[in-house]
Amino acid sequence: MMAIGKAFDAVKDQKYPPTLPEFLEACREAARREGMAPNHKALPHHPTEEDRARSKKVIDEALRALKGLG
Repeated sequence: MMAIGKAFDAVKDQKYPPTLPEFLEACREAARREGMAPNHKALPHHPTEEDRARSKKVIDEALRALKGLG
């Protein structure tokens, strides 16, 4: 069984669904128990100017759309 399935099994008896951080930790713990956990950390993300410009454009469009709703 995959780690995500084991994580679902680990939280199925709880009264309420887990929060996202709780579920992520359950997935990580299941992966560690199954020996599937990566032995390295994720590479750092260094956004480029193009990434920043694209993000700013999306944020500006979302703000304009929200202001139009008011």
